[in-house]
Amino acid sequence: MVERDRCLRAIRMGCSPRDIALRTPQTILQELWNAEERSAHSFHRSDRASGAAYSYEELADIGQEPQGYSASPEDILFSAEETREEANCLQTIFREVEKLPAGQRNIVKGVFVKGTSQSDMARELGVSRAAVSKQLSTAVRKIRVAIRDESKETKNTTTSAVCERKEH
Repeated sequence: MVERDRCLRAIRMGCSPRDIALRTPQTILQELWNAEERSAHSFHRSDRASGAAYSYEELADIGQEPQGYSASPEDILFSAEETREEANCLQTIFREVEKLPAGQRNIVKGVFVKGTSQSDMARELGVSRAAVSKQLSTAVRKIRVAIRDESKETKNTTTSAVCERKEH
């Protein structure tokens, strides 16, 4: 169970299982329990009704969706677009982490991937916690700038592609 959890989290984070810290079985079970509770709670909250039957028009008038609600085509497109944007953002993050100097890269991977505290990283590297904190914030700033720049490039590319289509 512990190893499978490690592998699944590595897949979700897009890195090697060796880069992911093992979690205790209790932690894994607690996370599963919390997810089940959230799911059950949202089901019971959405299932509350007075017992009266409503027509589709009546539900629409009071702002409620019928029980058989499914996502609209627009919702599906927006969801797919958001997923693509998130994937592009993650690719940018991974690419930029690899471009960082070795010291900053090790600190970023230690803190964000392995879950090591800044104090433990400082002990491991033989430097102060403030030095680790400064290196980490510098690395995060570089990654944010790269994401912002790529976002601007993507918007410019999309805008120019849309303009080209309109001209033809």
